[in-house]
Amino acid sequence: MKKALLHTVTLFILTFCNQAIAQTDTISGIYDFENLVNGNLNGQDDWSTAIYNSTIDFRVADTVASHPTRVLFYNQSGPSVGVDGSRILDSNYPGFAFDTKPAVYILEFEVKRNYWGFTIGLAADLNNDGVTLKTNTNEKAFILTTGSLNGEVMTLPNGTNYSLGNTFGSNWQSVQILINPFNGIGGTFTVGRKLIGAPFYTNLVFNSPLYVDTLSLGKSNISRWNVLFLHSEGANTGLDNIRLTKVTPTVTSVAEQSSSNLSAYYYERALYIGQKGNNIENLEVSIIDASGREFKRSVVEGSGSFPLYDLNQGWYCANIFGKTGNVRVPFYVR
Repeated sequence: MKKALLHTVTLFILTFCNQAIAQTDTISGIYDFENLVNGNLNGQDDWSTAIYNSTIDFRVADTVASHPTRVLFYNQSGPSVGVDGSRILDSNYPGFAFDTKPAVYILEFEVKRNYWGFTIGLAADLNNDGVTLKTNTNEKAFILTTGSLNGEVMTLPNGTNYSLGNTFGSNWQSVQILINPFNGIGGTFTVGRKLIGAPFYTNLVFNSPLYVDTLSLGKSNISRWNVLFLHSEGANTGLDNIRLTKVTPTVTSVAEQSSSNLSAYYYERALYIGQKGNNIENLEVSIIDASGREFKRSVVEGSGSFPLYDLNQGWYCANIFGKTGNVRVPFYVR
């Protein structure tokens, strides 16, 4: 494991955004297996495993299936043959806890799928035994299963299975899952994939309902998510570089905002605009990149969420113009 935690509160002064100030708070941890010993996973760094109809554990190895660094893999074939792995999330990894305060969470990893299916996701240790098994359906909260037999399927906190198609192929994939528990009632999630080294993710689903419940005592309450859960059904799976990130919304303030009825912030490739008072007005939004190129759009009634996923990676400034004030929002597209 590589303990790469970033605790940052950063203020950026962007001249092309006319002295707007952006504040971001990010905590991130990555698990890359580099500090584990080659061999069985069970018992290393608080990992617990359970095998089914097998004599083989998850194993750590230096090179597997053309991956250049140390990875986790499983290599006993057949249906109903497999292994579970689970680890409590703690101060060493990822360095933060899931809670009910406004934030976006990101789960990223590199995976090589097999035929029968490989599973990775988040669980709630409701009985406090430190272990989650494939049979603990009451604990497995938000899970991705990938395999060439059935494709890619998300299992949501309410038990719903959501198909993402059959797109991963046989090569190693980078996967990014954005979890936004506070986007509307029950939150949303977005899943993207790309080949390792490719510049951009392709979204398989965007802002789909997540079905979390912050008042629940069970697995649908995101503040109970405290386990990283793995399962391999059959052979030829691989996993590496599991990154968990917590990002608070990017909020901005400018001098004139204090006298304005407008507010705006950016996260998860969308601009969120709100207005106070009874006189809701139409607004004009101008998006400018760091080179000065401008993208304009009109915003009817001036409130809501406006996707900006067509923008390339880099810094931008959103200028929102209204009769009673202006707001300038600097933001960075990953």
